[in-house]
Formats: sequence, C-alpha cells, structure tokens
Amino acid sequence: MSFKDAIRLGLAYIRRRPVAVMAGVGVIWLLVFDRDSVLYHMKISREIRQLERENESLRRKIDSTRTVIRRMDRPAYTERYAREVLKFRKKNEDLYLLDTTAYEFD
Repeated sequence: MSFKDAIRLGLAYIRRRPVAVMAGVGVIWLLVFDRDSVLYHMKISREIRQLERENESLRRKIDSTRTVIRRMDRPAYTERYAREVLKFRKKNEDLYLLDTTAYEFD
C-alpha cells in the first residue's frame, strides 16, 4: 500500500464517520493538549504532594525550634545548649570533641 492509498483510505474513513473522528480528536485534545489536560493535572498534583511534605517537615522544624526557644528561659539549659550544640567553651578551658557516630555501643 502506497502513501497515497493510505491517505485515500483515511479520508474515506473520515467522510464515513465524521462524528467519531471529531470525538476522538476532541478526547485526545482534552487529554494531552488542553490547558487543563490530564497530564497537567497529574503534574500539579505531584507538585502539591511534594509541597505538602515539605510543609510538614518545616512545621516539625518550627515546633522543635519553639521548644528550644521556650527552654532558653532557663540559664542551665542555655549553657548546656551553647556547649553541646554551638561548641562554646569557657575561658581557659579545653574542649575535646569525640565523634561517636562511627562506633556502635551495646
């Protein structure tokens, strides 16, 4: 079958069933090419789920930071936080940092 024969068969099919062809073209247009296509909605839904996960992670960070800020009212906790997290030291004091993440203790 040559290319011209294929074109003729295609045009004959379109002439016999114009409503089916237009419906098929319309469905394909709505699924793929339209501004509100299914592909676009899938992409947006994926982005929404990702942003919701990020939002939840940031909420947990905010809650933990609020807890630290509330505890900072106590001077003992402030000193402990400064020494353990910020690695501050007093004058004339030696500070030794031990990395225990590589070891497993029972």
